[in-house]
Amino acid sequence: MEKVREEIARKIRAKLSDFYGLPFRPASQDLREQLIVELVDAVLPIEVTEEVTIKDLIEKGRIKAKNRPKIICLCGSTRFTAEMLITQWNFTKQGYIVLSWCALPDAYFQGEDKSHIGDQEGVKEIVDEVHKRKIDLADEVFVLNIGGYIGDSTKSEIKHATEHKKPVKFLEPEWSYPELNQVPRGGKA
Repeated sequence: MEKVREEIARKIRAKLSDFYGLPFRPASQDLREQLIVELVDAVLPIEVTEEVTIKDLIEKGRIKAKNRPKIICLCGSTRFTAEMLITQWNFTKQGYIVLSWCALPDAYFQGEDKSHIGDQEGVKEIVDEVHKRKIDLADEVFVLNIGGYIGDSTKSEIKHATEHKKPVKFLEPEWSYPELNQVPRGGKA
């Protein structure tokens, strides 16, 4: 990567010299090199890898529109919404972009049943499709399979992720899901 950066910097120096006349000399050598580094950074974004987080980009001074940290989509039963919110917060603190299901306040619900609100409101198919589009946007899927539980919607989401070559990790990797052809991998993003 360093050789690529140096080659781009060499080409920028040459173009600047051609444009401004030989040799290109701004007010100082430091200013010249700073300009070249900024130009190289503009055309050579950091590759998206599992290790790139917002924190990394901030520390390297490389926050730009072309750069982004890994996107993780959380999947699981709405009965695990409290756990989802905590997991979402923990990944966000690590600098990841996190997509998840909608978390509604208790005041929203009419009855005692605070799960399966999509079924109750007749919008389950819509909500399930929207979540699959979130999976499409994600680099990785993280399943909250607390106590080994995975409902039908979550199974469908895992199958969708697998069909679209998205890595799937599980909060509790010790559980096995042969019907999904999944050997769970665990824990951290």
